[in-house]
Amino acid sequence: MPTEFEPGPEVPAEAGALVATLRAVGWRVTASRYDAQSFGNWFVDLERDDRAIRLVKDRSQFMIEGQTDELRAAGLLKPFDRLGSFCEAVVAWVDKQGA
Repeated sequence: MPTEFEPGPEVPAEAGALVATLRAVGWRVTASRYDAQSFGNWFVDLERDDRAIRLVKDRSQFMIEGQTDELRAAGLLKPFDRLGSFCEAVVAWVDKQGA
């Protein structure tokens, strides 16, 4: 079994708890990137079964990209200005999906 990808230290400082929650229900980190010179933007790619999502921080806004219909139905196809609100919405979506 391959070793899971570990995001750099800058990403866990903001989204570590969210990534840990997703990992606990079977999501696997496949890639991440942090760009200190571009507003501290980052992304984390995760996969579970046949699904993939990307958590994104872009210019101090937080977003999720992936299965558009599911995300639209969950009210997640919008930027969030607050990390806490973003994390709560993503966790609620994941909880509805089941472990």
